[in-house]
Amino acid sequence: MSDFLAVLAFSWIPFVGAAIYSVTAAPLGAVLSLRDEILLGLALPPVGAAAIVFAVMVGVSPEASLPLYLSAVAAILVVSLLLPGRGAQGTSGRRRAALLAGVFCAGEAATLLMGAASPKVEAHVHDMLRGEVLAMSVPELLGFVLLTMLAMGLAFRFRGVLFALALDEEGLLVRYGGRGRRAVLGFRVAGALIIASGVIWVGPLLTLGLLAVPALMYEGRAKGLGSLFVGVAMLALAGTVFGFLASIALDIPPVPMVVACLFVCGAVVRLRR
Repeated sequence: MSDFLAVLAFSWIPFVGAAIYSVTAAPLGAVLSLRDEILLGLALPPVGAAAIVFAVMVGVSPEASLPLYLSAVAAILVVSLLLPGRGAQGTSGRRRAALLAGVFCAGEAATLLMGAASPKVEAHVHDMLRGEVLAMSVPELLGFVLLTMLAMGLAFRFRGVLFALALDEEGLLVRYGGRGRRAVLGFRVAGALIIASGVIWVGPLLTLGLLAVPALMYEGRAKGLGSLFVGVAMLALAGTVFGFLASIALDIPPVPMVVACLFVCGAVVRLRR
């Protein structure tokens, strides 16, 4: 018990950071799922990881969180804006899914190749691939908390627009015109900020898990959009907390245990309801 508490005291910052991140990543994944864009959410974290590794390879310090974060945001935003939308002319749903799968593979391959080519980034890549939650400092954690509070406040303030983006983007654009297009762009920017935050501070694998698993396990159980977003956030928070504590107790990397607990918590919710 004393060993468990000692490890928890040592790792409380990544633990708190992962828990805080879970309550924004899971609702974002739910919105992407409702928009039939969950593959986009899964393709973007490897892009951010590749951008971070490239920045380290060309000389940015691995400890310089802000430049690395901005590199990931820029890469994710550029790719998300350049990819054709769901209704783009000449692009079927099947072709778009294949394109997103290609983006995912390209990001993963680029990350591995740059890690193999440069010993300077090998340790960083190794930690990300092994499923370790990446460390952050106390000031970074405070900034992370403020960013999360801002994202949640904006989502609540503009929840009507968010609901329209999730269910009826065409109707939103027809009704509001230019303002609707700015809302779509704002959603892309917010998504890039949230996904890049996950990649740099909790790792790409946990980012993928929090985007996909809570929406998968809870979407059919919610009674409305508000209930869906609250439900996936609570499911993600529970899976992160239990998974992190179990990883400390069993002395294994936290990310695979968190993902496993997300499935377990989701199964419990489905059985109870």
